[in-house]
Amino acid sequence: INLKSYTNLDDRVFSVLDNFKYFLYKQTAQLCESGEMKEYLDLLDRCKPLSGLKVGSIAVNCNPITNGHMHLIKYASEQVDKLYVFVIEEDQSFFKFKDRFRLVSESTKHIENITVLPGGKFICTELTYPDYFNKEEETEVITDASMEAWFFCEFIANKLNIKTIFLGDEPTCNVTKQYNEKMQELLPEYGINVDIIDRISTNGRIISASTVRACLKNKDFEIIKELVPTPTYVFLKENYGN
Repeated sequence: INLKSYTNLDDRVFSVLDNFKYFLYKQTAQLCESGEMKEYLDLLDRCKPLSGLKVGSIAVNCNPITNGHMHLIKYASEQVDKLYVFVIEEDQSFFKFKDRFRLVSESTKHIENITVLPGGKFICTELTYPDYFNKEEETEVITDASMEAWFFCEFIANKLNIKTIFLGDEPTCNVTKQYNEKMQELLPEYGINVDIIDRISTNGRIISASTVRACLKNKDFEIIKELVPTPTYVFLKENYGN
C-alpha cells in the first residue's frame, strides 16, 4: 500500500472541498451585494479611519456588557490608534441588539479612539457562523468559522484597513474556542494579526455575561454591581429591579 498516494489523494479532496466552499461564499456575497451587503459597506465607508493609523477591531455580543468585556476593549484600544468594536446584531440573545448596542456605546464613550458599529449580517450571524447561537447547548459540536473569517477579511477588514483583531481567551466554551482557532489559522493569510487576550476574574471566577444573567434571575444586584460597568448596572436595575 502506497500511503503517500493516499495522503496526496486526501490533500486533493480537501483542496476541492475548500475551493467549492469559497465558491459558495462568493456566490452568497454576490447575492448580498445588491442589498444588505451594499448598505453595510456604505456604512463602513462613512467610518473609514485616517490613512497611516494602526487599526484593530473586536467583535462582541455583550449580553450584557461586563467588566470582562471592558477589560478586553480597553486593552485592545491601547494597542492600536483606532479600534472598531462590532456589536453582534443578530437578535438571538437575552438582551435585544438595540439595548446591547446602546450599553456598549455608553460604557466605552470615554475611550477616544473607539468607534462602535453594528455587526450587520456578516459578523457572527446565522449566515456566517450559526453555531455561535447554540454554543451553550452544543458543547461537543465541531464547528467551522471559515465563512465568518472569509467575509470579515474580504469585505470588512479590507474596507476599514483592519490589521489586528482581538479575541478573548476561551477556556470553557468549545464553540468560541474553535472560532478563535479558525481566526488564528486563516486571518494571517490576509495579513491580519490575531491577538488573544487573557480574561479577568473576580474571586477566582471568570467574569462572564452568563454569570450576570444568572444573578439577574435571582435579583442579586449587589453581585451584579461588581461585575458590570455603571451604564449596565443602571439599565438592569431600572428594567429588572422590581
